[in-house]
Amino acid sequence: MCDEAQHRFVLDNSISQVTVLGFADAEGLVPTLVTPDGTELPMAYTPTASNTIVDGVAVDYRWLSDRSVSFTMQQPESASGQWQGMWALVFVDPDGSDPGARSKSNIHISGNLFPALLGQDVTAIHAGEVTSAVQLGIVDSDREEIDPSDLLGTASLSVSLTDAAGVDHTLASQVSKDAMAAPIELDLTDVAPGAATLRLVLEVTTADATNASGAVIAPGTELTPQYVDVPLALAPPIGFPTVPSSLDLGAVEGSGTFPSDMQIGGPGCVWVDPASPVRIDAVPDASATRPSLSGVPPHPRVA
Repeated sequence: MCDEAQHRFVLDNSISQVTVLGFADAEGLVPTLVTPDGTELPMAYTPTASNTIVDGVAVDYRWLSDRSVSFTMQQPESASGQWQGMWALVFVDPDGSDPGARSKSNIHISGNLFPALLGQDVTAIHAGEVTSAVQLGIVDSDREEIDPSDLLGTASLSVSLTDAAGVDHTLASQVSKDAMAAPIELDLTDVAPGAATLRLVLEVTTADATNASGAVIAPGTELTPQYVDVPLALAPPIGFPTVPSSLDLGAVEGSGTFPSDMQIGGPGCVWVDPASPVRIDAVPDASATRPSLSGVPPHPRVA
């Protein structure tokens, strides 16, 4: 077992499951998992998924190619199982025919914690204002809410938004786990109303591994960031009318004019902007020509 070739990673008891993806730049090597107490688990090549237990930890692994393997580790329910501490993954030459040979390898580790939009305390979130009506947090793979303060390591949450005009906005960056309990303030003053996508990014680092005396023997491991996209409907600024983002002309046959009404609600006024583009989502089957529109979407403004 080549000590300097080991990829060490640290798990703590607040992370109940991790998935490890390992790559090597040579064939014929055996990825070997090393537990905190030094027990070795070789994961020999098999054409199908395999599962086993090492030091009470369930390990399910699958070879993705001749040089890569993916495995999932599950925290044991029994306190007698070994989970928290420093683990390692190393690719071993089973023949040892060339002691001087070296290979390169890398691993990616992801946990079972995800960012989430937990809810909002208003019926509508308006563009053009600063709001604290959104509650963000952390959930596990079963969608159960996790108290950020229960995490033994560090965690941060970042928020960005792509608005209806396709413009990206950074709304919050590196919100610590201690600040996640309160609603997060989002500045939407320059955000276009309409259908938007809220992107949440959670970054988690496990707690440091320590020995019996409490001294740190290995720093915590940065898990792969988890990304979640949440659709969000942003209402127009307060005092503006509401305008639908699309117009359905229905199913028709033949040529002619097929009118449809657009419902405008709220205060203010709207008008047609000739410079605004129109996207047609459907055209008649086997048609050599595209339908033409005599109007374009109106733009809301305060009267």
